[in-house]
Amino acid sequence: MLAVPTPAAAARLETLKRVDTLIKAKFGKKYSVSMFGSSSYGVSSASSDLDLVIQDSSQPKGVKASIVKQLPSIYKIEKVARILRVAGYRNVKPIPAVVPIVKFTDPKTRLQCDINVNDRLGLMNTELIKQYFQLHPLLQPMVALVKLWAKPLGLNNPSKPNTTTTFNSYALALMIIGFMQMKQLLPNLQAHLPPAKGMESELVWSRKPAVLCDVRFHRPEDHQAVQETELPSLARAWFYYWGFQHQYGTQMTSIRHGGIVSRPAPCLKWSDSNPTGQIPDIGTPAYECTEIELEASEINDKWAQDPICVVDPFIRTKNVAGSVGKRSVRLFQRSCQEAALRGLFEGLGEIVGSRLIKV
Repeated sequence: MLAVPTPAAAARLETLKRVDTLIKAKFGKKYSVSMFGSSSYGVSSASSDLDLVIQDSSQPKGVKASIVKQLPSIYKIEKVARILRVAGYRNVKPIPAVVPIVKFTDPKTRLQCDINVNDRLGLMNTELIKQYFQLHPLLQPMVALVKLWAKPLGLNNPSKPNTTTTFNSYALALMIIGFMQMKQLLPNLQAHLPPAKGMESELVWSRKPAVLCDVRFHRPEDHQAVQETELPSLARAWFYYWGFQHQYGTQMTSIRHGGIVSRPAPCLKWSDSNPTGQIPDIGTPAYECTEIELEASEINDKWAQDPICVVDPFIRTKNVAGSVGKRSVRLFQRSCQEAALRGLFEGLGEIVGSRLIKV
């Protein structure tokens, strides 16, 4: 028997269907609209934005920078905005960026949406996280719990106007996956892949830097999850780690390398000294950071200026938390300390299941 979508999930599917129908009618059937991000892997709430991408079947590798001016009119984000506006969508605003988007509101479902044209890496990031979700039963509720905790603290505001930039949901998900890899609760799905040479079909263009990205990862069918803990214990350990144990200046998250690893160079603007001189003991073990050596092509000199580094698993020189400033990182660290010591997250575990939207 097929599950009946919740009203919130049904609203997302309704918006997706109508936008897809509009794009096909205006630009042709070779285009289709898909969801990606939190809504797609089931950790969004009823109030979460809906992330959409227009896929172009003639450009399955995404957008190569050198041919942007030769692409059809659908790639002109202002034209997509105009069509959405004429069709009755509200608050339509095209935003030029590395990946241009249109922000709009669906008046029927009242969902706030972002849509881009053929950014395939967003889809691949989503597929990778969904694969990790299948490998441990606590990962999805853990991501949902952290998002619920972070939002009211202003720690999950990547691009809200008139606010300090903090973490996007993707960065938080990677920080949780990396922590669980470090605890050996999750494997590294990008380990021991054969050389990508001759596998051009597995490569996708990023826009900045304009490079082909290897988007391969393992899809194990027989992985046995190690569940030695329950959600409250895992959450407390995660908050304790980011509040007291993580060395922000010399360590970074890179799930492609298996979790928490050494930075290629220390952050020049960060001190990991503990102002109190003491770290409270709540029975959480210390974790060892994996020392790695990166190739020169994988290192971004800007990382030395970033107070926190969370490396994108596909765009190897991209810090997905690179726009999070020192003040926001300090707030995150202090908030994690309080959550770990005072159990400020515990009530969230009880409502995670009721807030998740299954699409």
